[in-house]
Order: sequence, then C-alpha cells, then structure tokens
Amino acid sequence: MTEKPEVAGAPANGPTSVAAAKNQRAYNTPIRRSSPMIVLMAVSLVVVFLAMGNISDEDAALVGATLAPSVVALIWLGCYLLTSYLAFGTPYLFASAYVVCLFVFHFGLLIQDGFGMVRIMGWESGPLAPWVVRAGWYTNLALACVGAGFSAYALKYRAPKPPRPEIARGLIAQNRAWLHHQGLGLLLASAILFAAAIATQGNIFALTRMKLFFLSDTRFISVFSMLVPGAATALIVAAQTQRQRHVSYLVAALVFVFFLISGQRSTALFPLLVGAVVWVKSGRRINAVVAGAAILGVLLVIPVIGYLRTLGTYGNITSGEALSEADQFADIGAAFREMGGSIGPLIYTLMLIPAEEQYRYGRSYRDYFLDVIPNVGLTADVSTSRAAAEELLRSKPTQEALLAM
Repeated sequence: MTEKPEVAGAPANGPTSVAAAKNQRAYNTPIRRSSPMIVLMAVSLVVVFLAMGNISDEDAALVGATLAPSVVALIWLGCYLLTSYLAFGTPYLFASAYVVCLFVFHFGLLIQDGFGMVRIMGWESGPLAPWVVRAGWYTNLALACVGAGFSAYALKYRAPKPPRPEIARGLIAQNRAWLHHQGLGLLLASAILFAAAIATQGNIFALTRMKLFFLSDTRFISVFSMLVPGAATALIVAAQTQRQRHVSYLVAALVFVFFLISGQRSTALFPLLVGAVVWVKSGRRINAVVAGAAILGVLLVIPVIGYLRTLGTYGNITSGEALSEADQFADIGAAFREMGGSIGPLIYTLMLIPAEEQYRYGRSYRDYFLDVIPNVGLTADVSTSRAAAEELLRSKPTQEALLAM
C-alpha cells in the first residue's frame, strides 16, 4: 500500500516544499476526517453492551453458540479496518497491528468452529462448552474497548506545531544516524550473547526446542531472542546509504530465517509486523502486491513451522528431508486454526478462576475490622467471625486432620 506517513517528518532523500507542507498538515491534523472515528466509537459501544449482556447468560444458553460471537467479531473488525483507513489514510497503524494479532489469536479457531468449518471436541457440549462462548464474548469486549478508546483519543488529539521543513530534515537525518548506531550496538550485544549461549550450553542445534526452554540457565539465549529482532528492525529503518541497506537486509533475512526455522514464529513475525508499521511511519512505502504476497507467505509457512518444531532437535528440523515433508502442511486454514488455539488459556482462566473472590477490593480487611469491634451495631460476614472459626476448628474433618498430623 502506498500511503502518506501518519506522522510528521520527511524522507531522508529530502522532500520538496510541497511534500513538506503536506507533511505539516498531516501532522497538525492526525486524522483526515472525524466521521469514521465517530462511527467506530458507536459500533464499539454497541459491541461492548452486547458482549456484557451475553457474558452473563446462563450456561445452558451459551452451549454451542460459537456463531454469534464470531459474527460480531467479524463485523467489528471490518468496521475497524474500514474506519481507521478512512480516518488515517493508511492501514499501517500500531493499533491495527495489535488489533489484528488479538483477533487472529483468539478468533482464528473459534470462527471456523462457529461457521462449521471444523468441529472441536468438547466445544459443542460438556463443562467447557459455555466457557468457550464466554471467551469469545470477552474477546469481543476487549476489541470493542480498544476501538472505543482508540477512536476517542483520535478525535481529541491535537498535535503540536511541527518544525520548519529544513529543521525537520536535519532532525530526521540525525535520528536515523542515532538509530543506526543503536542497531549496531544491539547486533553486537546479540552476537556476544549468542556466543555465550553456545559456550555455556554447547551446540544448541543439538537440543530440542522444549529442552532449550527448560535448561537450567537460558539467560543468554533468552536475551539474545529479545535483542536481535530489534537490532534487525532498527538497522532497516535507519538505513540511509546503499551499503547500509544491503547490510540491514542481509541481517534481517538471516534473523528472520533463523527464528522461523527454529520454530520461534512469534519472535520472527511480530517484529516483522511492527517493522512494517515503522517503515511506513518513517516516510517509506510498501507496494500493495509485496504486502499481499508477504501475508500469503506467512500464512502458508505458519503450519509448516508448526510441523517442523515437532520433529525434535534443531538439527532434525533443518534437514532437507524434514523441509521437503513439511511442504504438504502449507494451508491457510490450518494457519488460522493453529494461531487461534491461543484462546485456550483464556477459556481455562475464565472457567477455573471464580467470578467472586472474598479477598477482592479489601473485603477481607473490612470483614476482619468489623469482627474485632464488638457491640457497636456492625455485623461482619458470618464466615469470618470468631464463632465460625471455632466451629470449623472443632469440626470432625479438622480433628481427624490434626490427629493424622
């Protein structure tokens, strides 16, 4: 997509006075028009109340009802993408990156179940079924709250006056030079950490992915995984000369392939998504065909990597035979199912953590305070009273437990 940057500033090759003026106007007015954000806020508020109403439904009314939250989520996402594009003139927004990730990782599987594309055992009936639907409505609630807050901030935000074009160009060159040095520093630190990981743990390619995670000391490889994607992103965004571009592209390609082949899909793909947003915000452009091809390639490679990381050691993963066998798993639907499985922790969290907990909001302190002040007309919770505690202490199960000790 070839769009104007969303923030002030000019490309490093120097804008014309007309382009600089356009950048100034975009900076002073962050959104092109306010009506799309008003529509987004209205739709988001409707979804908020709709989700809250369905969350509180009885279990029997929710069993097997995965279609309703799926349809609402798709409508809201379509509304968000359309209104944000009309308001900002670009799909490359940090908020959009977050929304897309939240949506895919929570609805990638639920939507397919709702529309009958797949059937998940345990989602149609049983104790888990109502909580699956509640998880969908809670995710709708989260998305709608993001939409309401995003639209409200966009409507009220007023940017300060930008610097003059010649000053802006100097600041951009200075900031990119600073960022380039930061990228080199992070890359050097990453190389040292990777060497330290090999020195302390031996050949990490002889380990399995899970064994590497549960080693007694994974600080070096863990910090390396945190730093090196940022280093690659910084080098690409800050590159100004031809040589810097070539080096940054090579580093980014090696980092991306390393993490992707090793099964660390999130470590490879999240920096790619954020880097694309930063690239456009810094004044560059991404061809729509290239963006579409990249998205398609990512969706095809996700289930392939999912298969590879079940094969054992990194040496097995990177073998030619394993890579040729993994090709048959390239499927877009499988990619969404695999990412959408992340809704599982939310389902079990909702099911296992009680909705009412006595220690929330200082209730336990209040009850104990009332219990220690007698004869003043205050009534404490019976369960926290001294009489209740003494009765529990004298009860048969307690006595048996004390004798057993």
